[in-house]
Amino acid sequence: ALQALQRLGCVWVVVRLCTEQDDVINYWNELDKQLEAPLEVLDDAENEAAEIYEENPWLTYGIELHMLREAGIEIKLLDLIDEKPFIGSQVAEMCSLLFGCQFPNPEADWQTFEDMLGVFLSVVPSTYCPVSKKVKPWIDLPMLRS
Repeated sequence: ALQALQRLGCVWVVVRLCTEQDDVINYWNELDKQLEAPLEVLDDAENEAAEIYEENPWLTYGIELHMLREAGIEIKLLDLIDEKPFIGSQVAEMCSLLFGCQFPNPEADWQTFEDMLGVFLSVVPSTYCPVSKKVKPWIDLPMLRS
């Protein structure tokens, strides 16, 4: 049935798992890998944040991002967020999404990127981090810098 939806090309399915059963979680995660679009499999915010932290530890996965994903907002970047480390253009795209302003690719113009990010981080409220269980800036600039 999901493959039939996939062929339509206009349907985005979000499966929000409400279980701790590893076999169920593994089944849906494997299906997500096989089908990719139009399926997004989400766990609770804490487990999603832990998965994202493994790939992109510079990003604080606030509940606001989790709610966007749960709502089915089809932003491909958010589908990739827990799959692999972001390259420079994806880091810029994530910052643009978070702060509503076009960021340059940090691989092409680190200084301008860093200056812009510093300004936004100084004025935009921080968010709760489910991994550290603390309020933190959206972007850990020192970690991103290294």
